Amino acid sequence: MKSISGQPCRLEARFVIVSSCLFGFNIWLFIYSLRHYNDLLFYSFIFNLKMNFKVTKDIYDL
Repeated sequence: MKSISGQPCRLEARFVIVSSCLFGFNIWLFIYSLRHYNDLLFYSFIFNLKMNFKVTKDIYDL
């Protein structure tokens, strides 16, 4: 069975779970960096968020 994007549903669901876990980790990293005033963690949050959207976009462009 194929989904809207043409990928098999099981494969698409796996990528949705992975990207949502990455997004949850990014939210935690953002809150942690704000609480501890750590610039390095904040910049890594921005980088991870950018990479997360890039990977998700690349997956759906397959």
